Amino acid sequence: MVNIRVITPDDLGYDVGKLADVLSKEIPARQLLIIFCNCSIEYQGRSRSILPEGDRIVIVKTNHSVIIHRPEGYSPVNWQPESTKISFHVEERDGAKKLLMISIRESPREYLWIWMSKVYSIVIVEGMEDRAHFSMYVSENEVKDILERHPEIIEEGLEILSREYRTRVGIIDFIARDRLGRLVAIEVKDEKASMDAAKQLHRYVKQLEKEAGNVRGILVAPSLTTKASEYLERHGLEKVLYDPQKFMEIYLNEVRKERDQGFARKERKLTEFFQ
Repeated sequence: MVNIRVITPDDLGYDVGKLADVLSKEIPARQLLIIFCNCSIEYQGRSRSILPEGDRIVIVKTNHSVIIHRPEGYSPVNWQPESTKISFHVEERDGAKKLLMISIRESPREYLWIWMSKVYSIVIVEGMEDRAHFSMYVSENEVKDILERHPEIIEEGLEILSREYRTRVGIIDFIARDRLGRLVAIEVKDEKASMDAAKQLHRYVKQLEKEAGNVRGILVAPSLTTKASEYLERHGLEKVLYDPQKFMEIYLNEVRKERDQGFARKERKLTEFFQ
């Protein structure tokens, strides 16, 4: 059960010492803390930084990682991974008593000092849990990037000749040549392929056969509907199923690196097939 408590300075008679005591009691219990405050920040560790006073949101997660956000923007202005020790104190600074939060990380050795001149509100959250596995999936264009780089995923010996080849009946994702020299039309989907996708591939194959003779057709997708699978089999077309999660791993490890390096596709001429 999730329990949320909200504490304001008014609740504690604007006593900084009481604020420090309340927060110090919550840290050993590893509750989620969210502190809305005006603060300055100092960091020392792998580098050194100083951030003057401003209104910020300080988040202490249950594993004692610390994240500090400005009121605007999505990136934290400062953060510290899982800390070894977090403590709260009252210290005099610039002629005023301030609430000081100290976060220490042992390896690598890092220190984070957050001097809070004003505390607007504190939210303490108990009982939140999240054990779900996070999965990322590639888009259709990213799937095509991977297949262009690794056509062997579809079939050993396959050679990509062109990407997004225009015909009278639509744009074919890939034109390829198999190990026996046969022309292959490839349609790619990033979700379960329906009957429409199967019929789309069939149209492409029939159009290419008018100009290049016998043509194979392959539908590449994570899965197919039963009707789509039956349609492919009935018309002598093929299917290749892929694991979206594995494709994401390939994409992160390879294709993105290639893009950063300015990877350029090489288009090949199809004159040997189309006279």
